[in-house]
Amino acid sequence: MRNWLVRQLVGVRFAKHWPDSIGGGWRDAAEEARKGYADATHRLSGGLALGFDPQDDLLTEFSAADKQMQDCLVQFALVVARAALGCDNLRLLDFGGGFGTHSLVLSRLLPGLEIEYTVCELPGFCEIGQALNSQLRFVQGLAQAGTGYQLVYASSSVQYERDWRKLVADLCLASVRSLFVTRTPFVYDYPAYVTIQRAYKTAYPGWVFNYHEFVTEVARNAFSLKEVFINGPGIPVRGVMRPNVHLGLLFERHDARNPC
Repeated sequence: MRNWLVRQLVGVRFAKHWPDSIGGGWRDAAEEARKGYADATHRLSGGLALGFDPQDDLLTEFSAADKQMQDCLVQFALVVARAALGCDNLRLLDFGGGFGTHSLVLSRLLPGLEIEYTVCELPGFCEIGQALNSQLRFVQGLAQAGTGYQLVYASSSVQYERDWRKLVADLCLASVRSLFVTRTPFVYDYPAYVTIQRAYKTAYPGWVFNYHEFVTEVARNAFSLKEVFINGPGIPVRGVMRPNVHLGLLFERHDARNPC
């Protein structure tokens, strides 16, 4: 699954500032992303190893293992299990969740867990996602999503918002217990900077965050950092010598003693 995603990434370069306009065509991007959906659902619902691409030869399949994606999915399931402690029904908001594919991960790794799964996405993705996963709720903005979620999950999404500080505040407002920001690029001893990515036949800007700055910003919204997960090495950025790393950061609300 991840290998298909990586093949869509044409390149990433440094940008001096966030551009006023670039790329676009999100409906076309959604259609392009849909091409990899069949492979993802086949793997997740068919009992195949999470991190492998389909292969005829089992030995070849093991050699093609994508441990990074497998680790990310297992990390997600672990965080969901933690957020669900003491709750009969988990309310989960997947911000930037595409077609809701990760809900299939939970059905497989945490069978029997009752989850009210909401995906917040761009219009093109919502329309296709609702057709593919009618059992899920799709919304086109956080105002429509509402609040009261035990877990807000943001996988490879927060970095694509220009005003990321406001987005962090809104995500924290939506959660009564946990916020999990994952598959997100960070640097430690270097200022945050902007990149331009080309993928899904479009181009779009994104942030590489300074780790300390990001954690401090989330803390301003009454959340504490509880766990740091290593996703894997970041994507090389043309024009920047310092490497970035993809992390998963689990935050929990200070007053989340009885969120259910």
